[in-house]
Amino acid sequence: MFYCQRESYSRELETEVISCSATSRQLDTAGRKAKVDGFEVTFKETVFFPEGGGQNADKGLVGGVEVLDVYRRGTVAVHFLAGELQPGSVVRQSLDWNRRFDNMQQHSGQHLVSAVLEREYNINTTAWWMAESSENKVGLSYIELDKPVPPETLSLVEERCNSAIQDAIPVSVKLFQIGDPELDAAHTRGLPADHAGPVRLIQMGEIDSNLCCGTHVSNLSHLQAIKLLFTEKMALKSI
Repeated sequence: MFYCQRESYSRELETEVISCSATSRQLDTAGRKAKVDGFEVTFKETVFFPEGGGQNADKGLVGGVEVLDVYRRGTVAVHFLAGELQPGSVVRQSLDWNRRFDNMQQHSGQHLVSAVLEREYNINTTAWWMAESSENKVGLSYIELDKPVPPETLSLVEERCNSAIQDAIPVSVKLFQIGDPELDAAHTRGLPADHAGPVRLIQMGEIDSNLCCGTHVSNLSHLQAIKLLFTEKMALKSI
């Protein structure tokens, strides 16, 4: 388990460079995919969350070098950096906190909306997409559901979620070993085939308990408010 998962509100971390190698990677630049040269770097620990569980990767700086992407390779967080770092050196990782906190709010917000839809209206979440927000752009997160939501229900779900936010319900992270019977009641679509170590359970009071690798707020009040804007029908394509 990474430092970023244990300490979601931490913004900086001093740690050791374990490896660094030159490589290239396809990244989204100016709205399109392009090949970018850089370096794959691993650290003894990391404050940067690697993309996974529907959550975007963190961005920021390491010793003044820009972090372009972070991804998981087995149990290792791999950082794609714009410049080279010396293995064995001790560096300071500095998180783009505005991006991280936005990701935390979006992720916890999705858990809350999905829990209310499922528990109170028997409408299940099948997938979700987190907005790629930035300082100059606020995106929309989308939740894919297994059945339509009437407009009046959408308003009731929004009201219920904001009531939970106003009640300042705590959000906690619990760790369990695989096979623990307490995990049977948790919501999950299964663990990755390469998962190793303890399992994280995100608990939102009595509202929801869900297996998740992502970073979350520690209290629903940190979401401030939830606004459900619209629903739309998805077009299914046959193969």
